[in-house]
Amino acid sequence: NEILLALAKPVCAGASVVPTTAGELPMSYGQQSMFYLQQFAPENTAYNITRAVRIPMALDIAALHRAFQELLNRHAILRTTFSVSGGGYAQHVQSHANVWFEHEDSSTWNETELHARIAEEAERPFDLEHGPLFRVHLFTQSEHEHFLVMSLHHIVADLWSLAVLVGELGALYRGFSSSTPVMLEPPSLQYADYVDWQRYQMAGPEGDRLWSYWRTQLTGELPSLNLPTDRPRPMVQSYRGHSHSAVVEHEVVQSLRALGRERGVTLYMTLLASFQILLYRYTNQTDILIGSPVAGRSRARFRDLVGYFANPLVMRANLTGNPTFKSFLEQTRRTVLAALDHQDYPFALLTERLNPSREPGRSPIFQAMFVMQGGLGTQLANLSRFAAGEAGVTMRVGNLQLEFLPIKCTTSQFDLTLSVAEDDDHLRVTLDCRSDLFNAASSLQMLDNFQTLLKSIVAHPEQRIANLPLLTAAERQRLVVELNDTAVAYNENVCLHHLFEVQVNLRPNAIALIADGESF
Repeated sequence: NEILLALAKPVCAGASVVPTTAGELPMSYGQQSMFYLQQFAPENTAYNITRAVRIPMALDIAALHRAFQELLNRHAILRTTFSVSGGGYAQHVQSHANVWFEHEDSSTWNETELHARIAEEAERPFDLEHGPLFRVHLFTQSEHEHFLVMSLHHIVADLWSLAVLVGELGALYRGFSSSTPVMLEPPSLQYADYVDWQRYQMAGPEGDRLWSYWRTQLTGELPSLNLPTDRPRPMVQSYRGHSHSAVVEHEVVQSLRALGRERGVTLYMTLLASFQILLYRYTNQTDILIGSPVAGRSRARFRDLVGYFANPLVMRANLTGNPTFKSFLEQTRRTVLAALDHQDYPFALLTERLNPSREPGRSPIFQAMFVMQGGLGTQLANLSRFAAGEAGVTMRVGNLQLEFLPIKCTTSQFDLTLSVAEDDDHLRVTLDCRSDLFNAASSLQMLDNFQTLLKSIVAHPEQRIANLPLLTAAERQRLVVELNDTAVAYNENVCLHHLFEVQVNLRPNAIALIADGESF
C-alpha cells in the first residue's frame, strides 16, 4: 500500500520568500470556541492531533530539522499563540520562531519503552497562551530505523492541514538532503486571510442566508441523545475515552456501494443513515441530531492553507413512522445536500446564536459525531487509513518512506464518534466512546451491532428500520434463548409448603413476606 501524496508544488531553488503575517489578529469562530473550552480544562488533550510514523531508512537529520523549520516559516498559524486581549479573543502571530524539534537516541530502549514514550508525547497538553503549538520529536533506534512524532493543537490545524504539511515536508526534505534544493511556491494567503473572509461573509447577505437555513433546520426544542449507558452521566465532562476498530467485510462494502449507485447516493450518505438508525434503535428517539465535519474549504484559494478550517454540520434525522431504509436514505440525501449548500456557517457561531439549553456533562446540540475520512469531498482519501490509526500502512512523500503507527486513544470529544476510513478493498470503522459512560464491552457490542445492521440493510433495503436485525444469530440465541432459560429441576413429589420449610431452616432471619408495608 504505497501511496504518493503530491500536494507540494516545487518551483525554484534558493531560499523561500514567505509573506509574513505578524501581530495581534482576531480568531476564527471555531478557534474562539476551542480556546474557551481549553480554558476550562487546560490539561485536556482531546484536541491534540498527534501522528507517529516509522522511517525505515537512513535519515539526514539536519535536513529533516531544516524542513520542519521551513514549514514553520511558511505557515504563520504554526507560529501563533492565543489569549483574551482587551475583552476579546485574539491570536498573536510571531514574525519568526524556532521549530520545536527534539531528537533522542532511543537505541537502548526496548519496544515497550519506545511506545510508552510516543504515547507520552501524544498526551502532553499544549499551552495555548505561550506555545509552541507544533512539536516534532524524532527517536532514533538505529541508522536505518527512526520514529517521528508530530503533534499539533487542533486550534492551529486539522486533518487537511496535516496532508498539506506532510506533502510539503516530503518536497522540502528531498531538497534539503540533496545538493540541488527544491523549494516551494510561497503561499499567497495565510490563515488570517481566511478569518477576515469568514467574518466578512457572516456580516453580509450570505451570512443572513446561511443563518436563515440553520435557524429553520434546528427550530424547536433540540433533543438530547439519551443512550443507554453503563454509568450515570457525570456533571462535568472529563473527555476520557477509549476506541475500538473493526473491518467491514468486502462483500458488504460492495453491496453498500451498489445500493448507493441504485439510489443515487454516496457511500457517506448510506453510512450516515445507518448510524442514525443505530442510534434510533438504541434510544427509541425519532428526532436524532448528529454532527459531521466537513473540510471547511469551500473556496479553492484556501486549499493549501494550514489552519483550523474543519466545521461540523448538524445532520438532523426524522425517523417518525418507522420508514423503510430506502425511504429514510432519500431523506438523508436531501439533508446532506442542503447542509453542504450551507456549510460555511461556523458551528461555533450557530451554537452562540441558537443558545440551546445546556445540560451538565453534555455537548451542546449534538452528542454523537459521524466522520468519514475522504468523504464529503475532503480529498483526503490518501490519508484516510492513516487518520484512522491503521498500523502498517506505508506512504512515500518525496524520498521519505513512512510507515504509520497507531496511537492508543485515551480521549473522546463526544459521547460517541463513529469514524470510517475507506479504501478500494474495505472499510475500517472506529468507535470512540466516553469512558465515563461506556465500558469497553459496550463499545465492542455497538461495533458488532453496526456491522450486523449494515448486513441487514444490504440484504433487505425495503425493510422498515425498526425491523432490521441488529443481532447476529449467536447473539440472538444467547439473549433470547439461553438467558431466558430459567427452568430449574426440582423434586415433583415434594409439596410447596415442605420447600418453604426447607428455606426457613436455611435462612431463619430472611424476610418471607411483605404486605401493606409490613415485613414478616
